[in-house]
Amino acid sequence: IFSPPIAEMPDFSISRKSMVIKFQDSLQKNRTYNIAFPDCVKDYTEGNLRSFFSYTLSTGDFIDSFFVKGEITDALTLAPVADCFVFLYTKNIDSLPYTSLPDYISRTNKEGKFSFMNIIEGNYKIFALKDINQNFIYDLPNEAIAFQEETVEALPLSLVDSLEKDNDELSKKHYVRLRLFTEEDTLYRKAKMVSTKYGEYKFIFHRPVEALSIQ
Repeated sequence: IFSPPIAEMPDFSISRKSMVIKFQDSLQKNRTYNIAFPDCVKDYTEGNLRSFFSYTLSTGDFIDSFFVKGEITDALTLAPVADCFVFLYTKNIDSLPYTSLPDYISRTNKEGKFSFMNIIEGNYKIFALKDINQNFIYDLPNEAIAFQEETVEALPLSLVDSLEKDNDELSKKHYVRLRLFTEEDTLYRKAKMVSTKYGEYKFIFHRPVEALSIQ
């Protein structure tokens, strides 16, 4: 996972213990990038997976030093939601998840927790998505989502160890807690039409039809 997302995916090559990433001249100037490897890196001899490894690099003279942390639970069961994408946007516009790629990307671990490390100072719109087609856009009716109305303030990395769940006033204010849910799809769509015999047609919809007018 590249955060911020990059325009063109790089070339990868693996040789024994090393992986080489060759970028296609798609990185922005003076930006800090995180390359996350969720469940991708394992011990060379025993094969033990490292749950979340990340590598940070900068195309400028310094590495950004702010962060956002939180967790995602299921709105119905309150169980942690694993492998869920989380997005940050610098603009505070509600329609962004439908139309634009995020400025930063993260993903939850098995405990439903996520973190954005080495990001720019500021306030962000936050949005989580069970991204079925993995295009980082909310464009399918059965994709589960989570969000909050107010923006999230990024904190200095010097406070990262202090931000523990329900620990103090800092955590209550800045530790993000999102509830994932699936919006009801209120539009009627014809899934398919079949003809089993001459003169008879069956119209199959994706949800129960309460009233239907045929012309």
